[in-house]
Amino acid sequence: MSEDFLWTEDHHQKLSKLYDINKLKIILEQLDHYFMVKDIDLSNVLPSMNANDSQKEILLKHIQKGLKEITDYD
Repeated sequence: MSEDFLWTEDHHQKLSKLYDINKLKIILEQLDHYFMVKDIDLSNVLPSMNANDSQKEILLKHIQKGLKEITDYD
C-alpha cells in the first residue's frame, strides 16, 4: 500500500466534519456492494484519473477502508 493512500486521524476528522456520517455510511454500503458483485462499469468512475479499472479498484478499496474506519469510529 502506498503512503499516498494511508488514512490518518486528520483525514478522518476532516471527512467526518465535512460530510454527514449517514451519507458516508451510504457511500460505504455502495462500495461494499460493488466489491461483492462488481456490477458497475468503472470506465465512467473517476474519469479524470486516466487510470485503468484495476488502478481505480485499488483507489476505491482504500476509500472503502478509510470510510469503514470513520464509520466504525462513530
